[in-house]
Amino acid sequence: MQGEAVAAPAREGESPSGEPASASGRGKKIFGCSECEKLFRSPRDLERHVLVHTGEKPFPCLECGKFFRHECYLKRHRLLHGAERPFPCHVCGKGFITLSNLSRHLKLHRGMD
Repeated sequence: MQGEAVAAPAREGESPSGEPASASGRGKKIFGCSECEKLFRSPRDLERHVLVHTGEKPFPCLECGKFFRHECYLKRHRLLHGAERPFPCHVCGKGFITLSNLSRHLKLHRGMD
């Protein structure tokens, strides 16, 4: 199945296919992704990574219905729903939490000219 990971530990210094990997931390168990062969130090890190391949987004925002791959992304997103928006767009009035988000938004208006 695509995106399924092999959680069987490999020896440090070896990828899941037996090819050389990192030489640091010899003797520690590592866990390799069967899709891209990235290496992880814990089964939990591997489980989180596999969501990249499956496209699964199991964490929904109850306010707007948007889904997120990781709980930390959802927590960051939730801040947007009640946050003060001190950077308003002088073109359309939409407010932004950060100046960098306003700057990115203003580029959209410039592209409309």
